[in-house]
Amino acid sequence: MLSGEFLSQIGKKLGASIKKHNPLSGGDINDVYLLEAQGEKWVVKTNNAKRFPSMFEQEKLGLETLRKPNAIDVPKPIEAGIFEEK
Repeated sequence: MLSGEFLSQIGKKLGASIKKHNPLSGGDINDVYLLEAQGEKWVVKTNNAKRFPSMFEQEKLGLETLRKPNAIDVPKPIEAGIFEEK
């Protein structure tokens, strides 16, 4: 489950107040959630950065590279980084 502090930080980056979040299934390494706010939807993935260092940064780079030719529909990555709860 995502913490209020995490949702607040994600909301700031998205410029939205997250109203709803639900887990999605299918992943083995990551936890995946659908976020909803003001008619918009986003997918956020989380994992343990110590176990999988730079995983999301590399995935973001890969998605950005796949988007360049505009040949297929590829999700637009917004952010990759580390969140540490206080």
